[in-house]
Amino acid sequence: MSNAPITTENIANPFDKSGGVAPFSGRDTELSTLHQHLTDVKDTHATLYLGRWRIGKTALLRNFSGFFDDTFIGIYIPLSQVDFTDDKAWLLTLFQAVDYYIKQRGITQSKQFPSLPDDEDTDLQQWFKETFLPDTFHTIRPQRRLAILLDDVQFLIEAVDKGQLSDDTFAYLHSLMDAQLGIALTLPVDNENDVDKLAPLIISTQIRRLSNLTLDATKSLFRETLPTMEIASIERVFASTGGNPYVLQRFGYHLHETRDEAITQSERVQQIHSLLNREQHNYFLSIWKNLTQNERFVLTALSGLLYENPIQQITPITIEKWLVETEYLMDTTAINAVLRSLEYREIVQLKDGVIQFVATLMRDWIIEHAQINVNQTHTENQTPKRIVWVLVALFIIVLFGLLLIISESNTANDNSQESAPPTVTIVPPNNG
Repeated sequence: MSNAPITTENIANPFDKSGGVAPFSGRDTELSTLHQHLTDVKDTHATLYLGRWRIGKTALLRNFSGFFDDTFIGIYIPLSQVDFTDDKAWLLTLFQAVDYYIKQRGITQSKQFPSLPDDEDTDLQQWFKETFLPDTFHTIRPQRRLAILLDDVQFLIEAVDKGQLSDDTFAYLHSLMDAQLGIALTLPVDNENDVDKLAPLIISTQIRRLSNLTLDATKSLFRETLPTMEIASIERVFASTGGNPYVLQRFGYHLHETRDEAITQSERVQQIHSLLNREQHNYFLSIWKNLTQNERFVLTALSGLLYENPIQQITPITIEKWLVETEYLMDTTAINAVLRSLEYREIVQLKDGVIQFVATLMRDWIIEHAQINVNQTHTENQTPKRIVWVLVALFIIVLFGLLLIISESNTANDNSQESAPPTVTIVPPNNG
């Protein structure tokens, strides 16, 4: 069996169709923290990177070698492509990846390991830990360290949950960690509730969350790829994207492709802003679909207010008043809770109590595509109440009819038996 690991080719550079690796910027803090973690021989836990879809989790791991010096050997494994048939298949993946990346450095193992042992009596986990890894550490010399980089660990969690892999999979990975072996993982923020399943490999203090790029990181990105771009234009791109790495790269691609000298950079940025609003419709729609109803209403109120007056300062009280006028009631406590959630998602930001969209692209998309008919929703929400009132009205009508019938019956009885008043038993007779 080939020892080539499951991996991917270099990520294409979206700024340049001629090829090359995609530009990378703005993760120095995360990589520096990982460097410190991997060099701490007393730290025996993995580092976990949480982030939403297309925030740059994969790019972070794949740029490991570009940041770390020759004393570190990154073992990148995209778990979405791994065969999780059983424990042996998983160990084979680990074995092949480590063996491959060491040989890529021009290092030859002191022993040749063509494949995992076929002997059914062999404990493969023990063999990998006590035979293969020690020889590997000896081969790379004590000054070097291995870093196993597991991308999209949710697939590994799923394999354990399905029973394809042993329940002790993460405990075993934890046991492999050594002065010469560290582990880093990525996990989508939507799977954050599964973090506890990674124990004892992960502890809370080793969880890092990836956010949008800063303005400085965005400037660095464009200086590297489009060095003639004006600072003012980069700032406009940042305002449009909010530093979202994926949308930034799409912006860079179109800026690189549309070099029309007849228009200014500022005009090009505005054109591409409008283009991305259409081109990335499904991307923005996927974000919208993952929001709660209250989050959608708050964003609708925010975008609607900004559409009416783009320069007004919007606060939670402003949104509450707007929602009251549209007959959808949310108090400031509920609105503030929603805003905290939207801040965590990096959709809005609060500065001195004023609410703003992080990215004007998202704002414009909501204004154009995701408006909610609040009155209609309010009507729909009131439908069950209306049904209840109709039923109550029907009950009253029926009850009134029954009382009328009883009254007429009693009147007839009164006319025929005036000397026999009706009797009602209030308490049971005393049989004692």
